Amino acid sequence: GGGVQGLGLFFLGQMAFNEQARRSLYFWTMAVPVYLQYKALEAVSGNWEPEKRQAAFEYLHNMHAPGLVNVFLTLRGFYLKVGQSGASREDFVPKQYTERLRTLENAVPAEKGELFARTQVERELGRPISEVFENFEDEPLGSASIGQCHSARLLDGREVVIKVMRPDAERLFRGDLDTLEAFCKLAQPQIVPVFDEFRATFPFEFNYTR
Repeated sequence: GGGVQGLGLFFLGQMAFNEQARRSLYFWTMAVPVYLQYKALEAVSGNWEPEKRQAAFEYLHNMHAPGLVNVFLTLRGFYLKVGQSGASREDFVPKQYTERLRTLENAVPAEKGELFARTQVERELGRPISEVFENFEDEPLGSASIGQCHSARLLDGREVVIKVMRPDAERLFRGDLDTLEAFCKLAQPQIVPVFDEFRATFPFEFNYTR
């Protein structure tokens, strides 16, 4: 009855929350120790010679840049998008980070499972692939933070490219954005306005019917 349905919806909500909570916890667990090392160095190096101070910060950059990229690759989603954007911000981001972040531009993995895209397309269309396409390539042409593209041929012979969104992409993106925004309010408050710009693009980025 309604009670069972309500309980089911509650547990689904809890699962969704827990997934986002795990992502957020992982990010904070990895990011906070790094942030504290930078703050500690900033506090103790105020009276150091400029060369010594710069060398100490360069040491931290070299130490932590690889780990940041690994965090972004592990979490994917909005973290990859932020990493790809940061790769071009040499005016603001240390070169050790931008060099590592550039590797994210072509490092977005496709969804696991050979039939992932086919299953998603059939669910969206409400009919088997064979009723719409003469051919559908399961291997993606390319993969991005939100989704991936597949080549296909319609029954009338036209060649098309199909964009397939990752499961729960928008929900996870919004949760990840909130996590990163909260961290930047603590660590880099000057860049917080950028997150409003990201939010403004969401209605367009997640609209695959345009």
